[in-house]
Amino acid sequence: MRAEYSFFPVGLISQETLNALITFADKQYEDSKANSGDLLDDFKVKLLKSELTRMLGAEVFARLETLFGDSYDEILIRRCEAHGKFINFHTDVSLKTLQVALNGDDEYEGGRLVYLNGKEGMQVPKREAGSITIHHNDIVHGVTNFEKGTRYGLFLLKKETKKY
Repeated sequence: MRAEYSFFPVGLISQETLNALITFADKQYEDSKANSGDLLDDFKVKLLKSELTRMLGAEVFARLETLFGDSYDEILIRRCEAHGKFINFHTDVSLKTLQVALNGDDEYEGGRLVYLNGKEGMQVPKREAGSITIHHNDIVHGVTNFEKGTRYGLFLLKKETKKY
């Protein structure tokens, strides 16, 4: 398998739905903060398939599953606040990752996804709200220094190989 990623521009998920997912993430974050008192700069909420289907609508969710192309083990919404740090280049533990940018990279400073991709070298896809990236765990990637704002993403993750 060649280390690469796929990029899909906006259009699958409406702006209204993207905003609703951000509002959901913020509410979960505020509830968590009220209950624990902790401020987390990288907050994750696990979702059930039924919850995300309700939020996206059955047709949109089915199209997202078709894009992913494999079964997945986990659905997450991630809310990450600027913290003045970067994520070193790495490969994922998850076998496959689909990420929907819930807000565009023009809404925060830094925090840009960077792929190291074979002969193309370093690639930094411009991620508008609703754009989608998919990659396997053989591609090296990282995130640039995250300076200002909040970054939101929706993830489908394939974490393990089925054993028969």
